[in-house]
Amino acid sequence: MPLSADEIYQKLYLAVVQVICERENNAVVTGSGVIVSPEGVVLTNAHVVEQAKQCFVKTGNPAVSLGKLRIVFAGNTTEKIAATLVPKEDFALGKISDVVSSSAAKPPFKYLDLDAEYVMRIGDGFYAAAYPTELIGSGGFLAGKQNLVYTTTKVIDAFRVDDASVTYDVIELEGSIATQQGSSGSPIISPRDGSVIGIVFGQTGLEIDNGFEPPTIVETARRTELAFLVSHLDRTIKKEKGKSLSEFIRELSLE
Repeated sequence: MPLSADEIYQKLYLAVVQVICERENNAVVTGSGVIVSPEGVVLTNAHVVEQAKQCFVKTGNPAVSLGKLRIVFAGNTTEKIAATLVPKEDFALGKISDVVSSSAAKPPFKYLDLDAEYVMRIGDGFYAAAYPTELIGSGGFLAGKQNLVYTTTKVIDAFRVDDASVTYDVIELEGSIATQQGSSGSPIISPRDGSVIGIVFGQTGLEIDNGFEPPTIVETARRTELAFLVSHLDRTIKKEKGKSLSEFIRELSLE
């Protein structure tokens, strides 16, 4: 029997994090992520953490400082999905360090299991949880008003990263309030047991080109969200590291 929405929320609360990375010239990139081990290994997108001088994590509702995030693995972002600018390995793993003494999240951390066995089916319903910053703007971000957005979504399409793939690697999800910039790296969560079946890496339909007029921002319900299946991440790690994603995470947890 599926878990209730409240039961899923209790599992993911403090396990979903906001990722904030500082780059050169005081540039700041925000995304989301999910803690995947009690030792504080975090799964997010490579494009969120790339070129970062340092990264931090927040959690809670609203988000408050948790600690630093030391990047321990980032996928190779040079090879792209055909006809796109999206890297086939747009995922990364970091480890939480220097935990803030006042943080509600402390080791051993709350975490979500990863499900590499999920078989994609159109129409399957899931939960999404993220710290999107697009609608609150830079002012809201600086004021620390990043609330955890928790909502439902469902699979509307699926894709393979290349012609050599024999299984689906990417799912497309219907738009929701979570379909905003800042949701990259956020988990897609199964109602069956609260495990993570995918991580978001982008959105479609962010704006409409009106010719000579400024682009019109499309409301979140008319966008769609794209996520890598955990099974794709697992196959990638097996090919590169000779071990499963769960084995690799356990190895990183001991570092």
